[in-house]
Amino acid sequence: MKRLIGANIGIVIATVITLGAPAAKAEPLSGGFSVKHQALIEAAPHDVYRALSTSVGDWWNPQHTFTGDAGNLSIDVRPGGCFCEAFPDGGGVEHLRVVHVAPDRMLRLSGGLGPLQAFGVAGSLTWKLEEADGANSVDVT
Repeated sequence: MKRLIGANIGIVIATVITLGAPAAKAEPLSGGFSVKHQALIEAAPHDVYRALSTSVGDWWNPQHTFTGDAGNLSIDVRPGGCFCEAFPDGGGVEHLRVVHVAPDRMLRLSGGLGPLQAFGVAGSLTWKLEEADGANSVDVT
């Protein structure tokens, strides 16, 4: 597990999301797989949770958007809420739907990210936060 200092929580979260991608462990499941990244962030759970849920444009890679601008992303943090991208012309896209909210502890989204919607595939994205070793353990599954 890597220990990250949270000077800019958005940058730290982006690092967690992309941590060691080549070494990420994929576990086969029935009809799918699971990938988990884990890190310790030296920041309060509330600050990490807030950055994950309300500042998505600060840490999401803009290359993984339709508009090329992560600032167009938002998460409506409530069950049934939308992880959406607004288009400059007034349109937009739902990337994922919020399915579980436990403030300062966990946020889970489900669906087919952007272009995967056309293929009838679905996935789940979970951020789980726990205090550990004087820091905040963040698991991204």
